[in-house]
Formats: sequence, C-alpha cells, structure tokens
Amino acid sequence: MITGSGGGSSYSVSESQGVPLNPSANDGDADFVSAVLADTEDTWQALFSQAGSNYQVPQLVLYSNVTKTACGLGQAASGPFYCPADSKVYLDLGFFNELKRLGAPGDFAIAYVICLCYCA
Repeated sequence: MITGSGGGSSYSVSESQGVPLNPSANDGDADFVSAVLADTEDTWQALFSQAGSNYQVPQLVLYSNVTKTACGLGQAASGPFYCPADSKVYLDLGFFNELKRLGAPGDFAIAYVICLCYCA
C-alpha cells in the first residue's frame, strides 16, 4: 500500500440521486485513495516549492453514480476526474470494480489511474 504524510488530503461524501454514499462501507478503499492522493500532494508541493510557487491542494469527493460539480454533472462512467473550477478530485468507489472487470485489479492499477487524473 502507498503511504504518505499528506497533510492536506481528506475526503468528503457527496449525495447521489438522494442516496448518501456511506464511506464506512468502503473505508479500506477510501483510505487507500486518500493515501495515494496524499503521496501525490507531497510530491507536487515539493516540486512547486522548488519552483518558488505554492501548490493548491484539491479536495477529494467520493460519490456514488452521479454528483453535481462546478464542471457539470459528474458520472461514475467517466471514472476519476479533476474539476479545476472547484479544485476537487471526484471518484466513485465503484470504479474499482470496473477496473477489476476490465482485468486491471489491484492497488497499482487504482493508484495509476488516480495519479493520471490528479496530474492532468
């Protein structure tokens, strides 16, 4: 499992079609995603600091199926994504099941996709 000090990494829960996502049902997944993002945040903060800039840490939002974002409607089918309009990373935890179905199970596949989303 990837770990990081990640001082700014946290997650919130969004409602989907009137049904709140229960993060306790997926605490392991939520904790893993938070750790991956924390590691990424540490890296970006160091790189920005070396360049004499400040890095704005985005907030992680976990949702189920559909959620409203400042970039429009976020849907699980789009996978993890970053919305620059509200500085948030959105993730439907059901995405992990989709990765498994597509033959990409495991922590590395999840971390890779999250890092691509986060760095885009």
